[in-house]
Amino acid sequence: MVLASSSYGVNYKMDLKTHENYVTTVELEIDLKKVKESCYKLQEQIKNFEITEDGYQDASGKAPITTRVHDQYNLFMYGLEGFHPLFFEIQKLFRSLNHNPGEYYILSWLNLYKFGEYVDWHEHYPSTHNTWHGFYCVDCEPSKTTYILPNKSAHLDIVSRNNLLVMSPGSGDWHRTWPWEFKDRDRITIAFDIVPRDRLYVRSKFWIPI
Repeated sequence: MVLASSSYGVNYKMDLKTHENYVTTVELEIDLKKVKESCYKLQEQIKNFEITEDGYQDASGKAPITTRVHDQYNLFMYGLEGFHPLFFEIQKLFRSLNHNPGEYYILSWLNLYKFGEYVDWHEHYPSTHNTWHGFYCVDCEPSKTTYILPNKSAHLDIVSRNNLLVMSPGSGDWHRTWPWEFKDRDRITIAFDIVPRDRLYVRSKFWIPI
């Protein structure tokens, strides 16, 4: 049990695990059935979004469509069941970990992987931007996300467990997922970036305060 204090002056008591003093995980108790149903409803609404040249570029060509159009929507702007409780869990964890003052905004998207799909090595923001990123596991067992931590050659594997919330600072790490090996079901996660107001990417209009 960890008592974490934030720059917002609020203390939160949570069962946190810190990996390599960088990645924080916490197991939630959100209704996964509702969240999963909402993820498929969201997929139906965004599956025909157009992939743009200035959007997410995945060298492998194996990233899910929901990921490749991630800057064209914000999952938390859809009034679907389960998303609202998740937003507040992310907010609570972020406020317990972040010690930088100022206004922060979040952009969240769906990663819905079919057989053979994955997201290759990538980073989110430069280490000087004081950003955070993470993901929530909806239905992704067995799988893992691999990190190369800042200034380290060693890899860190975060093993996916359904209902696990994962968050880390954007301090220059690289990370990836691995090809999904199942044809009879999809791998589903919800990812997000949290950035200061002065670091918002102009190309997305869907940032909301957190």
